Amino acid sequence: RVCFAADAYFPPEVLDKYGIPFYVDIDQTLATLGSLPALPYSLFAQGHGDAYDRNSLEEVLDYNVRRIEMIRQLVYDALPAPADDNQVLKRVADTMELSIQQPAIYYLTRTTIHACLNSLRQDGRVDIALDGNRLLWRRA
Repeated sequence: RVCFAADAYFPPEVLDKYGIPFYVDIDQTLATLGSLPALPYSLFAQGHGDAYDRNSLEEVLDYNVRRIEMIRQLVYDALPAPADDNQVLKRVADTMELSIQQPAIYYLTRTTIHACLNSLRQDGRVDIALDGNRLLWRRA
């Protein structure tokens, strides 16, 4: 039996190529990654490469979890002072030595940055404030 996991996880080479993959909800993504090994399937197909068997799946899922947690921590680290989402994205991309060359990739990346900021806000680690008609993120 095959589980089609779509974009629930990415192969390590895709994560390495793009640096910051597209996520909408970091906490739900982490929950999904944690639940996949318990599903009764022998193969797990995803949308960006080959299917993984049960034996190799956990290593790939662990790679995804580590990448998400790293990005979320970099987002937090990008807030030594209040910043808007574009400033946070720039700081994280610069830290990861990424070069975003296309507007579409920028907006996909910004969605992931928002997802990390929202996750950190739900954890009580960051908060928001309005200043001069700008929404700023800051450490709580």
